[in-house]
Parts: sequence; C-alpha cells; structure tokens
Amino acid sequence: IVTETKENAESMYRNLAPYLQKRGITLSMDKTRVTHIEDGFDFLGFSLRQYNTGQGKKLFIKPSRDSIKKAKNKIKDTFSVMRGRPVKEIIRVLNPIIRGYGQYWKHVVSKKTYSYMDNYIFLKVRKHLKKLHPKKSRKWISQRYFKKPHHGGNNKWILTCPVTTIQLLKMSWIKIERHVMVAYKNSPDDPSLREYWEKRDRKVFNSENT
Repeated sequence: IVTETKENAESMYRNLAPYLQKRGITLSMDKTRVTHIEDGFDFLGFSLRQYNTGQGKKLFIKPSRDSIKKAKNKIKDTFSVMRGRPVKEIIRVLNPIIRGYGQYWKHVVSKKTYSYMDNYIFLKVRKHLKKLHPKKSRKWISQRYFKKPHHGGNNKWILTCPVTTIQLLKMSWIKIERHVMVAYKNSPDDPSLREYWEKRDRKVFNSENT
C-alpha cells in the first residue's frame, strides 16, 4: 500500500488489521511494516527502492538479496547432487533452473545480477570439471568442454557437451523486457475491454516465448 505520508500509512495499517481479521486473515508481523521508499523493501523476491540519480529520484526494482541467495543455493545443491555426473546431465538439469530464475527476473533491473550469476555458475562448472578429470590439465579440459555459443558470439567459454553438443545457458542471454503497465482504470472485469486484455496477453505470451 503506497501513501504520501507516514501518518497515512500508519493509519491505513491500523485500519487494515481489524478489516482483515474479520475475514479470518492476520497480517504477518515479519512481512508487514511501514517504511519510506528511499529505505526500500523486499516483495516477492524483488527489492524496491528509490534512489537519487543525476536525473532526479528514480524507483529501481531489482532481484532481492534473498532471491539471489536462494538461486545460488539451488545451483550449489544441484552441483552437489550431480557430483561426478557427465556434462550432458549437468546441462540438462541446470538449464531449466537458470532459465526459470532469469525469466522471473527479466522484467526488472537485472543486468548486473545476470552477470553475477553467470560468473558464479562458471566457477562451479570449472570446479566440477576438475573433479571429473583430476588427472587432466586445464588446457585439456578447456579444449574438450568449452566452445563458442551456437547462436554466434566470441565468448569461447560456453560449457558444451562433447557428445551431444548441447550447451549450458547463460542467464545474460535472456533479454530484459520492462513490464508493460496496465492502463489506468482498465479492469479485467470490464467486458468492453476484452480486446485490450486479449492483445496484452498475446504480447506478454509472445515476448516470453521468443
């Protein structure tokens, strides 16, 4: 709930608690608080905060630290479970995880997060390959498992299965697309706006499947 003053926010909070309680809902004390937008807050895996920039004050939405930590732990656990498994199996399991987090984060300011996650995964890959071939040199491992991306580009450090040639997805390959705001007062319950919502749904669906 966004208000113009702290007093309005506190008043809303006091009124909201009994309103919800009558309907069998209790506000979580861990997740509910009054805060200034310049201090920011986390919501559904995102960090929302207003920053002072050279162009004035701007609101930035980024993946939250907890969300990034969960993604890292998921990837770390995957490498632990897949210890000693061939590269094609690692790629098969990791790609949906990388794609899932990347798709979830793609509508906010995520470029630095994508780069950070790609670097984290790359270090995990190098460690996995070293354990997979403890007696092989770094040069041998690099020549066998790293190639340029199939879709083009000069990055020669893309994990590639030497048997199937499938490659590990980089999160930075996922295109960042800003969320399209809903026009003011356009409700999905308004039958006269059916065409508007159908066009919007098609646009969102198409962008997520390109």
